[in-house]
Amino acid sequence: MGFWTDWSKSPAADYPDGLANDPPADALPRRGWTLVSLVLLCLVLRGIDMLRCDFPWTDSVFYLQLSERLAQDDYGAAFRHLGLNVYPVILMV
Repeated sequence: MGFWTDWSKSPAADYPDGLANDPPADALPRRGWTLVSLVLLCLVLRGIDMLRCDFPWTDSVFYLQLSERLAQDDYGAAFRHLGLNVYPVILMV
């Protein structure tokens, strides 16, 4: 009879529970490659900008100082201003 007589039935019963199912096995490797590709693209673009400039940017000097503090095991000073940040760790390596 339609809309007016089906009030006892929950609308959620008509839809499958997408959170209960595991993601497809091929979805996880694609996400990993996407993340790696984005990180590499950002590094390449940053490197191109670095080669075009004749002077260091202020944030470059700042991140280098943070990476030096990480190398000296001074974690409090390294993470004081930015919190947990991956970029100084990458520079330290």
